[in-house]
Amino acid sequence: MDALPTERYQATWTARQIRGPTVALVGGAVETTLLELARQGLAITAYVSDPSSLAKRLGSRITEDRNAIELRCLPDLDVDEPGPSVDTMVVVGRSDEIIGWDGFLDRTGRLAGTGGRLVLVLPCFSDECSKDDGFDFSSFIENTRLSLSPVHLSVADDTLRFVGEFGVPASNAWSGFERGVWPGLLRDGIRSVVAKNRREVAGLQQRLVRLRGLLSSMPYRVGAALVGAANRPATIWRLPRTLWRLYRSSRPRPYTGTESRQRVTFSPLPLPQPDTASVRPVVAAILDTFSDYCLRYELDLLHLTPKHWRREIEASAPVFLLVESAWAGNNGRWRGIIAHNQTLVVNPLCDLLSYCREKGITTVFWNKEDPPSFDFFIAAARQFDLVFTSDADCVARYEEACGHNRVHVLPFAAQPKIHNPCRDPGWPRYPVCFAGSWRGEAYAERRASISMLLDPALEFGLHIMDRYLTGTATRPGFRFPDRYQEAIKGSLTYSEMLTAYRCYDVMLNANSVTESPTMFSRRVFETLACATPVVSLESAGMVAMLGEHVRVTRCPEETSAHLQALLADNEARAREGHLAYRHVHTNHTYRHRVATIMQTVGARPAPRPASTVTVLGVLRDPVHLECLAADYRAQTYGEKHLLVVVDNEDIDVGTVELALRKVPNAKAIRFGARTFGERLNRAVEEAAGRYIVMFDAAHGYCERYIEDMLLAADFTGAALLGKGSYYSYDDSLHSAVLRNEGKDHTFVESVTMSTIVARRAVLQEIRFEPESGDVGGSLSSRVAEAGLPIYSADRFNYLEVRSNDIGALTSPSSPNGPKGVLAGQRRVLALSQVSL
Repeated sequence: MDALPTERYQATWTARQIRGPTVALVGGAVETTLLELARQGLAITAYVSDPSSLAKRLGSRITEDRNAIELRCLPDLDVDEPGPSVDTMVVVGRSDEIIGWDGFLDRTGRLAGTGGRLVLVLPCFSDECSKDDGFDFSSFIENTRLSLSPVHLSVADDTLRFVGEFGVPASNAWSGFERGVWPGLLRDGIRSVVAKNRREVAGLQQRLVRLRGLLSSMPYRVGAALVGAANRPATIWRLPRTLWRLYRSSRPRPYTGTESRQRVTFSPLPLPQPDTASVRPVVAAILDTFSDYCLRYELDLLHLTPKHWRREIEASAPVFLLVESAWAGNNGRWRGIIAHNQTLVVNPLCDLLSYCREKGITTVFWNKEDPPSFDFFIAAARQFDLVFTSDADCVARYEEACGHNRVHVLPFAAQPKIHNPCRDPGWPRYPVCFAGSWRGEAYAERRASISMLLDPALEFGLHIMDRYLTGTATRPGFRFPDRYQEAIKGSLTYSEMLTAYRCYDVMLNANSVTESPTMFSRRVFETLACATPVVSLESAGMVAMLGEHVRVTRCPEETSAHLQALLADNEARAREGHLAYRHVHTNHTYRHRVATIMQTVGARPAPRPASTVTVLGVLRDPVHLECLAADYRAQTYGEKHLLVVVDNEDIDVGTVELALRKVPNAKAIRFGARTFGERLNRAVEEAAGRYIVMFDAAHGYCERYIEDMLLAADFTGAALLGKGSYYSYDDSLHSAVLRNEGKDHTFVESVTMSTIVARRAVLQEIRFEPESGDVGGSLSSRVAEAGLPIYSADRFNYLEVRSNDIGALTSPSSPNGPKGVLAGQRRVLALSQVSL
């Protein structure tokens, strides 16, 4: 995904590869890269086809030291002494625009010298590449083996990127590099071609949408009426009436804000109760509703009241007091007390803080609305022991105003218990939504920016959930302009919004604060945590914290491009949403934020149960063992053990143990049980840790499989997890195909046996059915009969193999010569299609 335009992103990537202060830049389209390198303060020699023309185009755009930039003609590279030596050689653009490749390596090697770098950024998988430009990358690699050590090779955005270092490479440098890179390069290349085709389809679809919009537009309809009357003079007497009807149909209807015909409603999301079995620190709190929802699963919140706070604290002995920048607080009980505490004659907040100081209870204030609300809450903040702010740029202001340095940063986050992809299959699906307010009449800049977000979205079926829908009669400045009225579908409470996050393919976001390195809309975290992609106006903090996981728009054309890409390709959208959901759940949850507070306060964090897993790897054919071991070793999840359950009397356990000797925490065992179900029950008894994870050696498990399954286990609390939707290898197509679409991230009646993940305590109580022919199905039925939830997680990172030659497909080192090699490549390719 490109949060930045592709050319600018490539320039930024190139700048990160530079080593040393001097650079030679070669190519026909170097302008953007040259500007980026100049901003880095590098000394640049650029070899281009027309130096004078480039100098004119650059004009005043280079504000850095122009003496550090030298423009030369491309033919200068062909001479014996091409120019001053450099630390890094950069080649960008189409290779036929650059230079003849014969002898190129010798010339660049003389410029860069031993230890210097070569960076190639060349187009591929695009229309330009179909031309015979004289560049053969495979031949180039062969010629570089003796003089370049590989550092990086990738394909993205129809562009091949290579980084190498001059000097005699180690003997195994290229062989190891190829083993690690070529499968990914093949995968990325295929994805680039597919993405290009999908972009073309999306463009055609959008063109069709625009043509349909043109046919229904008022100018076209008026023109059609005039042309029709001119072509049929006998009907010209109808023209005035036709035009009058068109005029009346185009007049905006009075806006009441209560038009039931166009409203879209969502059921409030049922909020799970905090786990009473978990040990959560008791914290006295004054919070708004949003923060209360997000923190209640991490802290045992004691909601203080203005009248009885003393009695409430004495009865509960909280670890500390947490007060946020709440306008009402605790269901309205503290309305106005925190923001206006200086003007109150009777001030329960001051009394509360004095009591906490007397009793040695640490007091914590969090202004979640900095910087715009800094002045409203600074008087309250001064009275607290510790201050947290949502905006890192406000830290210095607080230190000055409070007279101490006990000021820290605490950004927004997501709460996995309520911000997650789980949805009811019966919920509706809509394309795109903006939930917020207008306020454009008071803020001209906001009006312009939000228009470039919303106007293009109207063509994609935009829904607007107006925060101030019922108050626009008394607050006309908050009313959306007439062109948006048909898109307004209602207004949502927060619990209804939690459902809506999962019912839209894309959410739009506008940030009131754009320059802060840490403060931006909390809705971005919450939406991405639900695996719903976000298209947003710019925010420095959003880019810094979420990077490529949120799409940034700076103009209407970019908004349209983002929406085309997301709405035209369900598979690409699902992948993008999954990566964002994983990133937020792994790095930006309120568990992380509470840990920051606890560490700062000096309190002991709440203990979390150990999540060690035992992988039960079922082995029925020795040809699958190597793949089973490889899939286990590749898992990013660290706390794991492998117990290979040998389910074939003809397999020698000693041979399996010998093959596993280099696999950490792995052992093999064959139980003398009569049936498969009995063997699994014995394996559960042997297992350790909190979770049991089933692996079937005949199938494929990608590196993030366990990690992602346990993310779902954490927020669902399900007794049994697995996959209802998943990819299956189709031998006739030599490709992975999606099975049971629509059964991912939802509660189900059963999951695929080879994907079962369960708490070990559950499988110790509800055992596998010994006599069942469908061990997984019978287990799911018994779990459901016990009233325990079964959850189907995401569709990715697992490949079911349906093949007449499973052994050939799943054995990457089959001894059958070329056929074994082909099978290994086929497996890598198939797994790459499902890996995220």
